[in-house]
Amino acid sequence: MRAPRSLRWRLQIWHGLLLVAVLAVFGFTTAELERSRRMERIDAELQSRASMLSRLIAPEQPGHAPEQPGRGPESGLGEPPLPQPGGDPDDPAPPPPPPRRGAASGAPALHLSADEARRFGPVSGGYYYAIWLKNSPGMVRSGGAPADIPRPTGSEGWRSRGNYREVFNELKPQDYVLVGRDRTDELADWRRLTGLTLAAGLGVAVLGLLGGAWLTRRALRPVGLIGDAAEAIAAGDLSRRISVEEEGSELGRLAAVLNHTFARLEAVFEQQARFTADAAHELRTPVAVLLMQAQNGLDDSGLTAEARAALSACLRAAQRMRGLIESLLELARWDAGEAKLRRINCDLAPLAEAESELLRPLADGRGVKLVLRLEPAPCSGDPDRLAQVVANLLINAVQHSPVGGTVGIQTGVSGGRATVAITDEGGGIAAEHLPRIFDRFYRAEAARSQGRSGLGLAICRAIVAAHGGTIEAGNRPQGGAWFRVAVGAEAKTG
Repeated sequence: MRAPRSLRWRLQIWHGLLLVAVLAVFGFTTAELERSRRMERIDAELQSRASMLSRLIAPEQPGHAPEQPGRGPESGLGEPPLPQPGGDPDDPAPPPPPPRRGAASGAPALHLSADEARRFGPVSGGYYYAIWLKNSPGMVRSGGAPADIPRPTGSEGWRSRGNYREVFNELKPQDYVLVGRDRTDELADWRRLTGLTLAAGLGVAVLGLLGGAWLTRRALRPVGLIGDAAEAIAAGDLSRRISVEEEGSELGRLAAVLNHTFARLEAVFEQQARFTADAAHELRTPVAVLLMQAQNGLDDSGLTAEARAALSACLRAAQRMRGLIESLLELARWDAGEAKLRRINCDLAPLAEAESELLRPLADGRGVKLVLRLEPAPCSGDPDRLAQVVANLLINAVQHSPVGGTVGIQTGVSGGRATVAITDEGGGIAAEHLPRIFDRFYRAEAARSQGRSGLGLAICRAIVAAHGGTIEAGNRPQGGAWFRVAVGAEAKTG
């Protein structure tokens, strides 16, 4: 999968991933800390109850010194001492509850006070105990304890069985006290907390992504405006400027610098266009004088052959200069937006056919065959200007085709646009010249530019651009070059 090229999407994806990672770490840490806190609290309660039972049972085992039968002050439980059988009848402690037998007959009895009994059984919140003594075959367990508690192994430790958490102590070899608790409610609460944390994290992530998208779009909006202005200027709209609201930001300052640069470029281009137009106007008169004088001189019947040849050369040079001046003036008008352009519905097919008939004598004189494949190509534009483009491209193709070659003219509709394509069988265009073939005064090579001013293709591009179309050039695989013009389709009426 390729990464998106949009800077806005790259920033958005990066910020989104970073936000999701932070929220995930925070949520996981919070849930784990809460789970650990609850489990530590349960473990502490289990250990407290296990210690209490161990102190109750240990003095009854053979070989143990009869320490205080109750809990010592270090236990901190503050519970009354365990009443002993045959004790003082004036002892204020209540009589012990009847002994609970284990699963097997002969299981030891455990006497618990009322407060101690409340710490186990269903009313205790899920706490239970189980006792195994070496000399007793059965197991003593509290109410609510699972029936399938496995006998522990080892001296002491913790274990988890499904939703049960248990701690056990070995009082003597094969004598065990186990205290456990059903953690179903805690685990359900923890799962609910995890779900709420996940939902909250998703909500924060969505809000963060939406807010980040809005901020990123707002922050990068000047970049889009700069790009739009640059494209418009590249297309010829030198008056376009960048409008930025936050002029004090980094991009705002950049936009201000670019606007200043665009203004200077516009001034330079306007000065160049004015110079071109003024120079062309100034040259028209002396060139007209040269043409007139050369023509008058050639009309003199007393000229020598050398003088006539010189005047003929001057006449051809003047005519070429006049064509160059007219091309310069036309380009200056296009640059200044003063060229007149009509917009009517027309068809490129009859235009191409008409221009082909006009240029057929030129093609026949050079031994070049014109092959027409014309299909309807309706468009909206100036038929005279479009005919000028077709004529320039046809002349260019005929002049660059070898004797016996073929020039193809094809019209049609492609991609919703009217097109005309012209091909020749000449030497083609070198790859290094293709990008500049439509530049002014650019000559690809002497063979393709002999006797040419280098402005014909530039004028074609200016006319096509004024129609909102495109003009392209390339080389044919079988040899020769091709030119393709595409303009807007015919406008709908009514």
